[in-house]
Amino acid sequence: MLTTIFTLLLLPVILSGPWSDSVESVLADAIVDGSYGVSVRPPKDWRIIRRRLPERRGVTLVQMVHPLGAGQMEEIVLKYTSTTQPVPIDEMLKRISETIELEHSGVEIHSLQQQELAGRRGGVLAASFQREGRRKFRMQAIVEARPQVYFVLLYDGPAELRAESEPLFNLVLGSLELLIDQIKEEDLAVAMQSGRRFLGGLRPEDLTRVLVSEQFLRFELDGKTVGFVVIWQREQNRDGRPGVLVKERAWMFEPDGRARRLQSNMWVSTNLKHERWETSITSLVPAMAERPASLEVTLEDGLRAEKVLLTSQQFGLDQPMTENPPIQLSESYVPRAVLRMLPQLLGDLDRPRMLAFVTFDHSRVGMIARVVEVKGAAELPEGASTGKVFLVEDREGLAALPSEMYVDETGRMLRVESGEMRILPTTAKEMEREFDAKINDAERQMDTLEAAHQATQRRFRQRQRR
Repeated sequence: MLTTIFTLLLLPVILSGPWSDSVESVLADAIVDGSYGVSVRPPKDWRIIRRRLPERRGVTLVQMVHPLGAGQMEEIVLKYTSTTQPVPIDEMLKRISETIELEHSGVEIHSLQQQELAGRRGGVLAASFQREGRRKFRMQAIVEARPQVYFVLLYDGPAELRAESEPLFNLVLGSLELLIDQIKEEDLAVAMQSGRRFLGGLRPEDLTRVLVSEQFLRFELDGKTVGFVVIWQREQNRDGRPGVLVKERAWMFEPDGRARRLQSNMWVSTNLKHERWETSITSLVPAMAERPASLEVTLEDGLRAEKVLLTSQQFGLDQPMTENPPIQLSESYVPRAVLRMLPQLLGDLDRPRMLAFVTFDHSRVGMIARVVEVKGAAELPEGASTGKVFLVEDREGLAALPSEMYVDETGRMLRVESGEMRILPTTAKEMEREFDAKINDAERQMDTLEAAHQATQRRFRQRQRR
């Protein structure tokens, strides 16, 4: 829903925690995976890849990459895995060390010990070895999530960087947190049934009668306004099909100097059988030390016809657009535009209930669960309301902490709280006064960097043709 806007704008997800100043200077904000119930803080300025990669007995959840030049890089990977039978931690560590010795030459095991990690049984191994003519250093930590199910944190990098990489890995490992399930699996199954019934009961007139022509909302972080979003909803026919278009335009100005622009169009037919979305996120990364200013660009597309969903994404100006395999949709799938409008469509907000859906997530190139819980009447935090207020909670999967959405009786947004972030109603004039100069400056720099990139690409293509 609305919380997805600032999830995109403020990646990774912001969480507070009792970190020392030294950790804060080294690690970025936490990445939270509510579906698998885990969070971890990556090193600052490392590239984050959240594409889920299936493996024989698990899945890679997050890759953290740090290019070093000369064909080398550092990488930290978080995996979720399982065993077919119970295996003691010391036995698992021993098997890992034996595998390293079989696969590589010049192996030296520096340490191998059991220890408590993230409040659970675990262990850590450190080793160095020869690979492809270079000396490599590896650290591997295992955390038992529950019997026969584990999280694995793995570092690989040049051995000569061990003095820096070993304490860095330990900081990342220290940030690893296993989230307590907020919802039981049997409750999620019931909520999925309720979600399917809700979607099956939506009529075309339900979508068109709740449209909000325009709403401005500001993002507040640590008491300071750092950006805003404007949302438009209107009827629109496409290819002869009646439908609804949801448009979002947002800006975020982050504490580290980044300026981030989001533009998103989401269309769905009123019979919910066809949809199309296009989202672009452009980040202006300011110059730092010897590094010049740069652009980071993410593009996301989706096209649905009946039960088939086609998606693609591009992460970076120099990266190709990746076409994903077609997905056969289940009855629990919720169109993106409907998810954005959901508080307006829920009907009786006095009646507590839980609904769950599946939706496509580009960063993980797959489906994730979203759980929406109607809590009923509530008090608006830090301020009185002129009318009735209702609380709706939105979370990913079983374990993520919810975003709290306070809405009026029509489902119109009055306030959103998620971690340290607040989203509050505002006006166009207030946002113009606050951000016009910043937006003009950011767009000027974005246009200059985009033009320079295009010129470089043209020169490169010309050299290729010679």
